[in-house]
Amino acid sequence: MIPDRASAEPPEHAGWIERRLCVPGDNEETRHRKVQFVFAAVLVVPAGLLWGALYFAYGERAVAAIPVAYSVLTFADLLLLFRLRRFELFRWTQQVLMFMLPFALQLALGGFVGSSLVILWSFIAVLMALLFGGAREARWWLAAYVAAVLAAAWLQPGLAIANRLPHRIVLAFFAANAVVVMAIAFVVLYAFVTDRRKLRELEVAYLGQEMMLRQSEKLATLGTLAAGVAHELNNPAAAARRAAEQLREAFERLEEAHRRLDAAAVPVEGRELLATLDREARERAVLPSDLDALGRSDREAAVEEWLEERGVPEAWELAPSLAGQGLDPAGLDRLAAPLP
Repeated sequence: MIPDRASAEPPEHAGWIERRLCVPGDNEETRHRKVQFVFAAVLVVPAGLLWGALYFAYGERAVAAIPVAYSVLTFADLLLLFRLRRFELFRWTQQVLMFMLPFALQLALGGFVGSSLVILWSFIAVLMALLFGGAREARWWLAAYVAAVLAAAWLQPGLAIANRLPHRIVLAFFAANAVVVMAIAFVVLYAFVTDRRKLRELEVAYLGQEMMLRQSEKLATLGTLAAGVAHELNNPAAAARRAAEQLREAFERLEEAHRRLDAAAVPVEGRELLATLDREARERAVLPSDLDALGRSDREAAVEEWLEERGVPEAWELAPSLAGQGLDPAGLDRLAAPLP
């Protein structure tokens, strides 16, 4: 899908015709094609007058009225377009005029040869339908063109072949009609193919930008996920560091207590209990508790009281480390149960 380049109003650099012609919502391609179509219609006005003057000069006054009428109707249609800004109505009117003018000239000049095969110009309406209305609409116009050619062939036997145009003018018109119509068809199709190529290039560029944007979004999502995983890993890692630090402090305090026991007269029960706490703490490495500050303070006080009751020296210093390892009086009773 290509990016929508539609804008609310024509850009500031747009000319007067584009500002009067385009409506809010027209993208750059639509504005460009509308302007091309209107310029073609503007050029037809003097061309029709010149065409009519040429027929009039060679004595075909009735025939001259057809291209002159076409120029007048086209000029009125342009004024109506700039006033109402209804491009689709203008387009359909112009395509009908483009289609009917050559058919009328074909009949007025005496058929295919007398008109220099002017009905070729009706095919321009088919190209305009293809360019602005799409393939489905163009098929109907093509069917109408085929029907008009067949109708002209059916009416050919009843037409007056002779007209006042010199033979050399008929031949010149023959060559001009064939060359100019084919040139117009080539230009229209070339512009159509070129626009399609540009649209394809824009689409490829847009898809490339979209892929880059999606890749950036994926990298951003991956970065967010990595940050979240790192955060989740940091929490247990920090808890483990705190537990290790508390274990280290507990070991240091137990070792300090042992040194003090060696230098002080401590009852045998206190020595055995302290040794048991040291051994159990080293073997079990109890995880720290999840109590809040108030609950931990209460547990430290209970542990300190339990140690003091059993004659452990420096109970106030050992209690925070033991309580930090999740030990409470009940856990200490279980540790002390094997003691005599």
